[in-house]
Amino acid sequence: MSRKSTISRTGFILAQMWAATASADDLTKFYATYNDCDAKLLAGSWSASQNEAKTRAGRKLSAGAAAVIEDALKDARKKGAQCQFHETGFAYDDAEALSKLWGVSVTEAKNALASKATSGDRALAKQVIAEARKKGAGPKPVKPAGDVSKFVAKYNFCDAKILASVWGEGVEAAKVFGHQKIANGNVATLEQVLAEGRKKGTACEFHETGFAYADAEALSKHWKVSIDEAKTALASKLTAGDRALAKQVVAEAKGKPPGKSKVKQRMPPGLKPAGGQHLKPHGH
Repeated sequence: MSRKSTISRTGFILAQMWAATASADDLTKFYATYNDCDAKLLAGSWSASQNEAKTRAGRKLSAGAAAVIEDALKDARKKGAQCQFHETGFAYDDAEALSKLWGVSVTEAKNALASKATSGDRALAKQVIAEARKKGAGPKPVKPAGDVSKFVAKYNFCDAKILASVWGEGVEAAKVFGHQKIANGNVATLEQVLAEGRKKGTACEFHETGFAYADAEALSKHWKVSIDEAKTALASKLTAGDRALAKQVVAEAKGKPPGKSKVKQRMPPGLKPAGGQHLKPHGH
């Protein structure tokens, strides 16, 4: 290898390392102020994946452009975007405490918290939860606030959702605990918990994968299947922990014009259409 090519390769590696560090910093800044519900709303407003929305928001916070983020959130709310309970960062025992305080079902309490998080009234929701706990309606909460950089550098929202289902915590708290386990060298334990969550049947939806609509669209053209089938396949792969494989086939789909290759030959094992027409996600 020539000295010139060696220098070029070194520069490329350094650029990648810088980009990874910058991305982790952006995510840390994002989670210091916002949560996964906000990320979902921003993703819809900016037509981006949730991971892209978090990174972009982190950069805007660094640039002092928080007003741009708030405008995007307002825009998403006007369009009717709605978060689910597991995206709020609240734990099951938060909803349980509220259900006892209000005399309603846990499901109703979860829906109320999701509605408050969607509308940006998270502070009010936390205040009501604190009131419920003060009156002895529920156990002392585990605060999700904390560093998540090590977790988000290796894992994603889908992984956090699976961990949360096993630990009985909110998704944001699962990220914090995941970060702590990685920092303490307990990655093997984290993988065991993920395996347990998958065995329980916890599954992720497409909007929780970090992939964008354009990724599913490219895959659908490359494989000659519907966009919904491509979305289902990507969600299935993320649920199973095969993110690297999913990213590989998405990159291939975007790098080659659709229809140039035979679908069955180009699809990796576990992501192939049944009968040559319909996509059959592996593991489902």
